Amino acid sequence: AAALSVGLAEYLKEKGDHTNGPMTALIPVNLRTQKVRRPEDIKLQNNFIIVLVDFIIGNSLENEVHRISRLLNKAKKSFKPLAIMYIQQLIMRFLPLFLTRPLMDFTASKSTLLFSNVPGFKSHLTVNGC
Repeated sequence: AAALSVGLAEYLKEKGDHTNGPMTALIPVNLRTQKVRRPEDIKLQNNFIIVLVDFIIGNSLENEVHRISRLLNKAKKSFKPLAIMYIQQLIMRFLPLFLTRPLMDFTASKSTLLFSNVPGFKSHLTVNGC
């Protein structure tokens, strides 16, 4: 998010838009309770929560890296993301889709970007030989 905010500020400046201010991103925070030593030890579980993080367009890269790092570390140590994750799981499991969809749309509408730390594929994938 920090590198993107600096890059976006430079891009906007090149285009004649000197916008400074916050932009909101959805960033996944890992809530796994055990450390993973090897990739093959990873259990595919949805133990994460999406956290809304404001980053400042036009802030220096160093300042933004430290600020976002502090925010995410605080979120990882807080009880709030864990509580939100369990509440979301209950809502998604027990409420009908016509109620859950507006809740998810509302949450998604509060951000401009979505970041993911999911690694890409380690080898080429083919679908039906292509």
